Parts: sequence; C-alpha cells; structure tokens
Amino acid sequence: MAKRVVKLYSTLPKQWDTEDFKSPGARHSPVHFWVWNGKCSHEETDKQLDEMYRLGVRAFYIVPEPKDFRPNSMPTDLEPDYLTDEYFSEYLYAVRQAKRLGMRCWLYDEGGWPSGGACGRVVRQYPETAQKCVRSHRLTFNSGDVYKKQNDNALAAFTADARYIEEGFVFGNDTEVTEYYTAPETALNYPDVTKLNATNCFLDITHNAYRQAMGDEFEELFSAIFTDEPKAPYMAPDNFAVYEQVYGRSILPYIPIIMPFLDKSLADKLLSTDESNEVLAQWYDLNSRLFCDNFLKPCKEWANEHKMLFTGHMDVDDTPEGCVHGGLNFHLMRALRCLDIPGVDVIWRQIFPGKKRKTESGVIISENSFFPRFASSAAAQNGSGYAMTESLGVYGNGVTFEEMRYCFGFQAIRGINIFNPALISYSRAGYTLTQEQPFFAENFACYKYLGEFNTYLERLSYVFSLGERVCNTALYYPINDFWRRGNEASVSASFDELGRALEDRRIDFDIVDDDVILAADGIEKGIISMGNACYTNIVIPPQAYIPEKTKAILKRFCEAGGTVCYSADEIPGIELDGDATQVRMMRRVLENGELFCFFNEKDITADLSCPISGKYVYRVCIEEGELYKCPQVGKGVRLTLASGETAAILITNEPIAAKETLPDFMEALSVSEFEVGKKTACVLKDTGCEYVEHASALKKTKPGDWAKIAGKDYSGSCVYKATFTVDSDTVKDAVLDLGKVCYACEVVLNGTVVATKIMSPYRCVLPKELLKGTNELEITVTNTMANQFVYSDAFKDLEPWQFSQYYDKEIEFMKESLPSGLFGPVRILLNDTLK
Repeated sequence: MAKRVVKLYSTLPKQWDTEDFKSPGARHSPVHFWVWNGKCSHEETDKQLDEMYRLGVRAFYIVPEPKDFRPNSMPTDLEPDYLTDEYFSEYLYAVRQAKRLGMRCWLYDEGGWPSGGACGRVVRQYPETAQKCVRSHRLTFNSGDVYKKQNDNALAAFTADARYIEEGFVFGNDTEVTEYYTAPETALNYPDVTKLNATNCFLDITHNAYRQAMGDEFEELFSAIFTDEPKAPYMAPDNFAVYEQVYGRSILPYIPIIMPFLDKSLADKLLSTDESNEVLAQWYDLNSRLFCDNFLKPCKEWANEHKMLFTGHMDVDDTPEGCVHGGLNFHLMRALRCLDIPGVDVIWRQIFPGKKRKTESGVIISENSFFPRFASSAAAQNGSGYAMTESLGVYGNGVTFEEMRYCFGFQAIRGINIFNPALISYSRAGYTLTQEQPFFAENFACYKYLGEFNTYLERLSYVFSLGERVCNTALYYPINDFWRRGNEASVSASFDELGRALEDRRIDFDIVDDDVILAADGIEKGIISMGNACYTNIVIPPQAYIPEKTKAILKRFCEAGGTVCYSADEIPGIELDGDATQVRMMRRVLENGELFCFFNEKDITADLSCPISGKYVYRVCIEEGELYKCPQVGKGVRLTLASGETAAILITNEPIAAKETLPDFMEALSVSEFEVGKKTACVLKDTGCEYVEHASALKKTKPGDWAKIAGKDYSGSCVYKATFTVDSDTVKDAVLDLGKVCYACEVVLNGTVVATKIMSPYRCVLPKELLKGTNELEITVTNTMANQFVYSDAFKDLEPWQFSQYYDKEIEFMKESLPSGLFGPVRILLNDTLK
C-alpha cells in the first residue's frame, strides 16, 4: 500500500497530543457528501468550493445524480451527463481546485445508488449482465396426462401438496401444478453483481474511466473509493448450477422456499422439514459469498491497486436481519469485512434524541439501536480500526447542531470514528430543494456555523481513533436464524435485548459471527482473536441456531478458559454513582495513558461519579478543544454530561499542560428583559434562498419564542440586547449562561465578540478585562430553515411529481424545529468561576 495511504488511514495515532487534539488534521476531517444534481460549471464549482472552505469543509466526495437516476421520484438536472467527456472535465476541475485549497477527496463509484450499475449503463452496454428473475404460473392437468414443461425457461414444477415433479410424470387424477420459470428482470436496470463479469464491466465503465480521465493525477487526487448500498439479486437462477456444484444436490426441488412470495402455501409446506431450512441457509450463504467474492473483493482490490482504500456501507444495515430482508447482501458482517473502512448508513432519523422503541410483531421498527457496532466490529476484525458513518440524509433542514452531535456521539461511543455528513447540494433552487435534506449552505440560517461543527467532528474523530479500544466481549450474530424461517423475529429481539443489556451495564462489545469464530486465532488460549479484535467472552442470544462446527470451536474456547454465556449479567460491568442510566462507556489504551470515553444517551443532563483514578487526570472537552485538570473526588471523578454530550477522561503518568477546572459559582445575576429585533432573514424563493437584511426598531420582550416579533415563518437571525451592572473592581471572570437557545448564537460583550455557541450548554466566559460597571450584552440568535420550509409558499408552483419521495417525511421532521429564539433563563454567574 502506498505511503500516502498509510500516512492517512492505515494506523491509529498511539499517543495523546494536545496540539493534535486542538487541530486534528486531514485524517480526522469529516468527509462531506456533495451532490451534483444540477448544471455544473467552473464558475459555480469555484463558488461552492470557496463556500465549503469557509464552512470548514476539508474533505468530500462527489455524488453524481444523473437525470436518469430517479426521474419519476426525485428529478435531477445533472449537466454534463454522467460519465461523458464533458462530465469528466468538470469533475477533474473540481478535484484539482479542491486540492489547491488543501481539501482531500474520496471517489464515489456510482451515479446515484445502489453501486454496481453505473446508473443503468452496465446493463445497457452489456445486456448479458442483467439480472434474471423467477416467476410462476398455474397449470391444470387431467388424469392420465404426462407432464411436459409448458415454458421454454421452466425450472421446476410442484403439485399443490408441494410434491416436486419432473418431465414424464403421469398424473393419477386432475391436478393443479405451479410451474416456476426464469425471465428477464424488467423492473430493474441493475446487473447481477454475483457475477464477476458484471463487476468487471462496472469497473471498466466507472473506475477505469475516471482513471483515464484523470491521467497521472488520479492516484494523488483520491484517498478512498466509496461504494453505496450494492445489492446481490434476491434470486439469481444462474447460481442454481453453482449451488449444485458446491453442495452436491439440486436446489430445484426447493425453489418455492427461496421465492415464498410467489406461492406462500407451497413454501410453508416445504419449510416444515429441517432439510428445507438447511437448503435455504445454504442458498443465502452461497449468494453472500458470491457477492463478496465477485463484487466487493474485486472492487477493494481495484482500489488498493490504485493506492486507495475501499469504504462505504450496505443497505438496511440498521437491523440484524436486514441483510436478508431488503439489504440483499445476505451476511452483513461478512460484507463489511470486505471494506478497508466498513460503514453504516444513518437516514430517516434512525438515531435521534428521545427516539422511543417501537415493535411490530416482535420486530423492532423504530428506535435508537446499537447497529453502528456492525461497522466498528468489522473494522476491529479486519484490523483497520477505522469505521465510518454516512449520516443525516433525510433528517430535514430543521436538524440542529445539538441533534447532529447526538447522532455522531451515539455512533462514536460504539466505535465509529470517520464521519460523513450529508449533504451539500450543487443545485439550490426549485424542486431540488425538496430532495435529500439537510442542505449545508451559508445562507441556510444556522448552517452558516457549520465550520464550528466540523471542528467538533474532527476532535471527536481524533479522540475515538486514539490507541487501542478495550473490548473483550462479543455478541454472537445469529445469521443462521436469519437465513432460516420460523424464529428469526424472536432471535432478532433476543439479539437486541442482549446488546442493550450489555450497554446498560457499560460493557463495550463487538458483534462476532461464525466466520470469525471458525478462523480465529488463540482458541487454545481461551481467546478468539482476529485483526485488532480479541474476545474472551461470547454472549449468545437464547434460541439462536449455532452450527456444529461453531459449537465445537466454542467448546474448545471454553475449555481453555473463555466464557460463553446467554445473559449480560454473567459479564462484569462498570458501576457509576449518580444518575448514570443510559450513559455509555468506552476505554482506550494509549502509549502514554488511558482514555475513558462517555456519552449521555438520555434526554436530560446526567450527573455522575466514575470510579477511575490515576496520577494525572484530565477532562477532555471536545466542544472547546481544551484539556482541564480534573480533581478526583474520593475514589473517582465527577462528570456532568448534557443530553447527547460526549466527554473523555484522560489519565497519564506524566503531566500535560491543561487549564484549571473552574469551581462552582456563588451568585447569579438574572437578565430577564431584552430589546429584540430581526437582523437577517433567509427567504426561500423558486430561485433559491436569499438573505434579507433588516434594520427594524427593537421591541422590548422577555425570553421566549420570537414568533410574535418575527413571524412564525421567519428563518434567520434576531438580535437580543440588554445591559447589566456589576462591580468591575471585585468581580472575577463571569460566565454567561443562556439556558435554552434555538439554535445557535453569537455573544458580543461591550462591542467585542466573546463566543459562538451552536449546542448546549450555551455558556461562555465573560473575561474580566471586558467587564465594566454597566455592560452592553448583544446576543444574535439564529434558528433553522424549518420555519421557511413549513410555512413559505416557495414551492406552490411545483408539480406533484417534482417533489421527492422524502419531502413529506422531512416536513414532518421540520415541524419539530419550529420554536425559535432565546428562551433562557439568562444568568450571569459571578464571583467564583463555573465548574
């Protein structure tokens, strides 16, 4: 692997370095999702890159969405057309200009998604790569008739009692027969990526075309290739012969169980035998291997040969059984280990503050779940240590930085350390504004502060990339139950319950499957080791089906001192004093110390004490980029975490330069009345979003929603002005506590900017040298674009087909972000300084 790639991602930083923490650098920058969905030009590209640079974007990948991507559900206007010479000219210009600005790029491998088809071009140029499907029809035969295939592409036939018949069968009475046959897949313009020739065609049309267009610069312009939700076909009849070759029997007598929706009664009758379920599991296992061997691994090899890493994510990766039901990779963990940087996809608010658990027939359908561990476990097992997330797509333009912090912190504490926020849109007018949201742009209300959040994500990535994660427990992935039918729902629920129980006991864990157990090192020493992973405890969901080979390995593992159990209670957890419910933990070992990381998952502040100690103890404040000396109380340290806040305790044997922890305040001065006025509005029009400057008279009001002053449709900024008096001769540094703010603010004291705050706690120091007897306080509060999207008539002239399939859901999401302004209570904390 080239030195450039090794330098960027191949090794984790080993030691704490305060300067690196403050400014982590390229490898830790969030990689933004830049959608090309409009008319591209050098001038517009320059304009957007300059804006991105001002917003702190230091890395991105371009996601081209051609006009033929989703013309009927999400119309786009990409020009020049995808993969044309003119397109490559615009693309090369963009990445060259990005390099000039010091940005780095990943290469997105598709036109839209799923990856593998080049937006239909593979099948159009190579029709032989197209998927095939299996269909069925009903036939009636009379007594004495001899069965003969009624379709030239017939595969198999079954009587109503699920009896498999072949040509020459003589009917003893009048009989209805279901005949299965192959047919072209007309609903999809997507190849069968379990075939190597289809993958080679895809690589030639996309990857090789980019390489040729970029010339000698190619390998220097990109550090990774991103694959997005590639899918194997649900039914690949060309693989029937492969199945027979591998397993020594024909699969044709079992076709109804593979395609149960064609004839459920036949499938149910066949599934009454253990043999049928075994065939079904073998079929899914085979297709999973073909998908990995003939698509993912060749794509990885191509990337690595060209000095790039292979990254991305699968589809429906937020549920354990999604790999079979919709995701169509058939074994999520196996697929993810084919990536240098395994990833997950977080859309539709799968992770969101306060999201409650819902179930439907025992299957979990909506909740904050631990599914990011799929990617981080694969990263540990393949030895990379890096796992990524593409997050925020379809969260809506009302998503706040605090909600984003929750989403990314929730994943970081579960091992994700490379962040891909979505999205930046090339086209920002008309119907494209109704598509995937949020849109990160300077004139989209509070998103002008994206730079502050990008810096936060860099530090979050740095902290969760340091050293080695301590994780000796693994939760068994019951893939065999998802390949069979019968108890997959109950096993999935058990898997979820066990994972939650482990987290509630603050036991960090990975997810392990049969492939790892069977290939692991260290069994005779009571460990299961692969890559960076090393497990001494395996927790198995009750009722899970475990293959005999796996059982034999686990038996040897236990005999050598390893632990196999069926309950989280059998694994020692970590107890925290105080209100620590739903506070999650991770421990990382460094060459020069230890990091204990915490995330508050509940929707209120958590005050707790953690039983950790050391010679030198520091609190790592990710938001501020500061290190604070952390006094030990009794046998531990005290920790206060806002909802969704991530913090870390650093323990070292050598002292590190750090700030003194601020003691508690003794007095507070309340500010309960302000003069308020509109400052800058962000107004949606059919041509895009425009700034409107205001110089209206200020009105006296108390903290609260600004709707009565600015209007319910107002997106933008309002200014709050007040004065307060202190004894400037005796007061030390003061702290301004703004209470609740919706959703970002800038604080000016006596004409000097003292802070920009984009998430709670909305507190900042008011330096002693700026304080006077009578002080002028000015707070500019900025909300989100939700108010404009919900209440404006900017899209009144659009046709129904022009709205994306996401828009109705996004509008419902945005209604939750309508409250706007400074809510308080506003206090100035005096005398001593804040803890």
